[in-house]
Amino acid sequence: MFSPPACSVFDPLAQSDVSIDPLGLALVYERLADRMLPGMTVRMRRPRFLTALAVGAFICGEYGPDTVAADGVTPPYLVFEWWIVEAFVRANDVLEDNRQIPGFRKVDAARLAGRPVDASAYLKTASVFGFTGIFRRLARRAQVITEHNLLDEAGHGLVQLWAAERGLDGFYRGESGAGATLRADLAKAVAEGLRDGRTGSRPGRFAETIATHLDPSKPGRRERSLLRELIDDRAGDPDEVRFVTEALAKRGTPLEFRDEAAVLRSLRARAPDRLGTTLKAIDVYEEFCRPLTDAFDWLRFLASENPQHGASANEFLKQAPVDELTRRLTLAIDVASENDVLTELWPDRSEVFTRLREVHRPADLLDAVIDHHREVQRRKPPDGKRAWIEETSRQRLLVRAAYRLENAPSNNLPYVHEYRLPTLSRFLADLGAFR
Repeated sequence: MFSPPACSVFDPLAQSDVSIDPLGLALVYERLADRMLPGMTVRMRRPRFLTALAVGAFICGEYGPDTVAADGVTPPYLVFEWWIVEAFVRANDVLEDNRQIPGFRKVDAARLAGRPVDASAYLKTASVFGFTGIFRRLARRAQVITEHNLLDEAGHGLVQLWAAERGLDGFYRGESGAGATLRADLAKAVAEGLRDGRTGSRPGRFAETIATHLDPSKPGRRERSLLRELIDDRAGDPDEVRFVTEALAKRGTPLEFRDEAAVLRSLRARAPDRLGTTLKAIDVYEEFCRPLTDAFDWLRFLASENPQHGASANEFLKQAPVDELTRRLTLAIDVASENDVLTELWPDRSEVFTRLREVHRPADLLDAVIDHHREVQRRKPPDGKRAWIEETSRQRLLVRAAYRLENAPSNNLPYVHEYRLPTLSRFLADLGAFR
C-alpha cells in the first residue's frame, strides 16, 4: 500500500526530486473514494477538530480575506490554530490523548527550544497539513464553514451547542460569563499573533482552558450527536453514508486497513444502487492495482537486497511470483476495460492498458512494469520526475536509495489503497457509536 503523505521536520514533498505514486494509480483511486465519501480523507483523525475549526472561524470572522500576520503569509485562522495546538502542548496533562493532533510534535519541539510558534516552527504547508487544512473539505461540505472560510449555518449551531454544553456562558453572544472571557482571550491572542507573526506569553489558565474545552478526544454528548448527524447527512450522499455508518457501527470496533476490502465486498450486495456500482468499481480497480504494484515492489525489494549490485531480470523471474502476477494483471485489465464507472472516471485508461497488454508471457512483465513506471514519472508536472529504477551498463536494475524496500510484498492486503472506511470508523468510535 502507498500510504497517504506525512510531513515532519524533514518534508520529502518539498524536495523536487522526490515523488510519490510511481505507477500513476492515485488519481483514479481518489476519484473512486470521492464517489463514495467525498467529504473525507484518510488524513482525518479526530472529528472534534470540526468544532475547533468552527470556533476558529467564529473568532476570526472579523478579519477580511486578505488579512495576514506580520510575517506576510499567515492568515488569521492559522494564527488561531497555532494558539490551539500550543495550548494542547502546554496543557498536555489535561488531554486524554495527544497522539492524533497535527503539528503537536513540531510545537512541542519549539516549546522545548524556548521559542514561540511561528510559520517556521510550525508544519510545512500548514494550510494543508494542519487540522484546519485537513478538515476543511468536510467542514465545507457539512456547512460548518463557507468556501471563504466564514462560519456557515451548521458552524453557528455547532459553536452555540458546544459553548452551552461546556458551560461557557456568553461565548456566542454576551458580555459576561466564562464564555465571554474565553472569547475575549482568544480574540486578543489572534490579534497579537497577527501583529507579531508568532505566539507569545499567556497565563497558564489560557492553555488549560483551551485544552479542557477543546480536547480533540473528548467531545460532549450533545456535541457528539450533532457531529454524527453532520457526518451522516453531509459527508456524502446521505442514504449511502448512513448505510455505511450503520454497517460499521454493527461491527462494534474500529476498522483497520487490512480488513477494509472484506468489509467493502460484504456491503456490495445490499448497498444502495449507486453505492453498489461504486463498490464494484473499487474491487475491479484494486484487482488491477494489486498485481501491478506487487510486481513493481518485488523489483524494488530484490534490488534493495544488495543496493550496490541491484537485481537482474533473471533474478526477478526466479524469485518473484511472476506467473501469478502476470495472470492476475492480464485478467484484471480485461475486466477493468468493461467497467462503466471506470470508463467514466478514467478516460485515458486505454492508453495504460495498451502499454501493459504487451505482457503476453511472464518474461514480459518486468519490462512492461518498468516502461509504465518511467512513462508515469516522465509525465509528472512540472518537468517530470526521475524514475525510481535505474539500469546499469551490465543490465542490472538498481533502486534509488529513497525508494528501497526491505521486505518482500505481502499477499495479505487485497487492496493497495485505503477507501476512507477506517477513517469513518475512527470517527464513529470518537462519537460513541461502539459503546
